[in-house]
Amino acid sequence: DTPLHKTKITDNSVVPRWAEEFSVWEYEIGESLEFNLWDSDVAGAKCLGKVTLTPEAFMEKGCNMEFPMEEAEPNIRAYLGLKIKVMGQEQYPDDVPTPEFEVTVEKEGAKEYGLDVDRQDLKNLQ
Repeated sequence: DTPLHKTKITDNSVVPRWAEEFSVWEYEIGESLEFNLWDSDVAGAKCLGKVTLTPEAFMEKGCNMEFPMEEAEPNIRAYLGLKIKVMGQEQYPDDVPTPEFEVTVEKEGAKEYGLDVDRQDLKNLQ
């Protein structure tokens, strides 16, 4: 398959961001969109994962959310944030609201506690 668009390269970043906006004119109604994330260095290029969006995920009102990446390395949970607006739509949809929660930790004696929160799927604390 021929890519519809290729983003600019983001060098030396473990959390890359592409603030790129582009139009896709070759899209056929009913087709899924596939986004592939690649890492390229002196050893070569390898696919880090992909996101495949079915039309139901974006055709009605666009989308603005993070999607879990398929085919990421074992034990790696990777996400790709996408903003899509459809023809005739002037603004991107609002972000998916982030759930709010409160955590209470009671400290016993001289022990130290830390909290590491992974909220990438916006549903579960990991």
